[in-house]
Amino acid sequence: MDPKNFFAELKRRNVYKVAVAYAVVGWLIIQIATSTFPVLQIPGWTIRLVVVLVLLGFPLALVLAWAFELTPEGIRRSTDSAHPAPRPLRAASIIMLLAAAAIAMWLFTGRPFPFQKAPPFTGTTDRQNVGDAAKSIAVLPFASLSEDKANAYFAEGIQDEILTRLARIRDLKVISRTSTLRYKSAPENLPEIAKQLGVAHILEGSVQKSGDQVRINVQLINAQTDSHLWAETFDRKLTDIFAVESEVAQRVADSLKATLTGVEKAALGTRPTENQAAYDAYLRGLALVASNRETASAFTDAANFFEEAARLDPKFTLAWARASVAHSRIYWVGYDRTDDRAERAKKAAEKARALQSELGETFLARGYYEYLVTREYDAAWLAFKEALARLPNNSEALVALSFIERRKGKWPEAVAHQEQAAQRDPQNLPVLSQLGVTYFALKRFADAHALVDRLLALAPENPQVLAGLARLCLAEGNLEGAETALRPVSPAPNNDYVFEIQVRLALIARRDDDATRLLEAALAQGPSTLGVFVGKYRYLLGFAKELAGDSAGARSVYEVASQELEQLLQAQPNSQDAAMYLGFVQAALGQKEAALAAAQKAIDLRPASVDAVAGPGFEEALARIKAQFGQTDAALLELRRLLKLNYLGPEQIPLTPALLRLDPVWNPLRQDPRFQELCRGKQP
Repeated sequence: MDPKNFFAELKRRNVYKVAVAYAVVGWLIIQIATSTFPVLQIPGWTIRLVVVLVLLGFPLALVLAWAFELTPEGIRRSTDSAHPAPRPLRAASIIMLLAAAAIAMWLFTGRPFPFQKAPPFTGTTDRQNVGDAAKSIAVLPFASLSEDKANAYFAEGIQDEILTRLARIRDLKVISRTSTLRYKSAPENLPEIAKQLGVAHILEGSVQKSGDQVRINVQLINAQTDSHLWAETFDRKLTDIFAVESEVAQRVADSLKATLTGVEKAALGTRPTENQAAYDAYLRGLALVASNRETASAFTDAANFFEEAARLDPKFTLAWARASVAHSRIYWVGYDRTDDRAERAKKAAEKARALQSELGETFLARGYYEYLVTREYDAAWLAFKEALARLPNNSEALVALSFIERRKGKWPEAVAHQEQAAQRDPQNLPVLSQLGVTYFALKRFADAHALVDRLLALAPENPQVLAGLARLCLAEGNLEGAETALRPVSPAPNNDYVFEIQVRLALIARRDDDATRLLEAALAQGPSTLGVFVGKYRYLLGFAKELAGDSAGARSVYEVASQELEQLLQAQPNSQDAAMYLGFVQAALGQKEAALAAAQKAIDLRPASVDAVAGPGFEEALARIKAQFGQTDAALLELRRLLKLNYLGPEQIPLTPALLRLDPVWNPLRQDPRFQELCRGKQP
């Protein structure tokens, strides 16, 4: 067909008119769907379905317009039957259908087209698509302009409260406070910071507090263009502070054109407490939590501030929830595993639930209590799931879910949730650290090193990060790298994760005198400071003396350690660590049956079928004791099996051939050719 005739035929058959009419109607349908579906809380996928159907219908409408025509007698096939649809039109129709199908795949899956390479993980994308790029924001630290420098916590609290309100809006992508702490209040390189955080907008502010008067300056900036969207100054009394926080959050949501549900609108205007003294105590507690200090005093002081806030206002739900989480963490890390501490965590969680049962923080508190205190993993998982549903931008809820998934051996799910949290919160040390721990347990050492590099770029002198790097190096057999990592870290007996590897590294490097000095200095602080770690450190002191050849001194230390650990088990009969270390001590004292029974008790309290992360570690402990008593065949059989598993051993290190080769705890097997073969095994 001649091109002129072809276009004339298109006109005669009204294909042009159909195309224009279809485009107009299709555009109207899409506009109606995008504007009304969110208001009616219809799921987002339905909007994508409407778009896909409109796209798929367009080429079909053109083909039908060519093939049929509307006549007074009805719809009939085109009268020009001698000329079937020309090849150009058929080819164009096929191309349009393929394009529409490709768009449909992209809209529904959120994945690249099959012929594209997936983009590498950069830490700046959000797989859960909570808020698109245009609706993403980071709230930088608010500058404290108060003359009294002790009021710095107040500015931090204002920033945190505004951020918390924004984070409840599902249509926004909000970066957590932890990821923004390293930045200045009013930095000059906003576009670069926004790129690092993966956001399009930045909220800056300053707070000046004097008596009962507060001045708050805030400005919302489009970081991509470095232009101000709005700025405002609020001069208010302390009693009006919540109204300011709500107003700022509402202005941000409006500026970013966020769609809010009725629940989210109500949450923006909520006043957590009417008591200013209670709010002040609450903010002081938040400042301690944000400091990420993993010490007994930091945990305890934060819990005390939250409890003081709840005492001043018994209806302050957030204070009760935060107090519960603080008590649960104190119990978990071992600074105070008494029934009283567990009861305080439970009571605070129940208070929060009684006041506001549907609050996201209430579910977080309940989840942490079930996870860290009662170890009821199913109940904890359900609570964390509910928390995430109410706090869609909360990376803590995502990581908390992953904790349970790790324990249940659901490693792919745990990795997915932690990677989502890392993408949503790219500069959050605890979030990145937990992802690194998961990679470590899975023996994905290259990925673990990449995470450590990111952490060191953020906090090059952080003891927790350096302790993790030392463990990673040991698992790989890089003793020199482990020593280098820990060299700048001061002795930290009040931080078990750091101190344990400092001692273990000294023992593995055969610096027995250094290990002895570290442990004697720590034990001099007494049980009130070291808590449940007294018996453990006493055992390690005995082991250091044993390696140094001081058998008499070692035995006398072991005897004291045995008494301490037995007393601890009487007070905490469900303590797996106490049972395990008692087994080590009894083995050192030659008490075979008692040692094997203690190690078996540790396994039975929470076996690997219940706890995939730590359970196999207690089986590894039993293998150590069997090796010590000459049960070589049984010990080697266990080691072969354990080398194939993903878990963290007694020292928070996965078992590897390199670790078997280095660690003196395996000296009883050292001369066996079968053990030597295991040490030469393939390194992850």
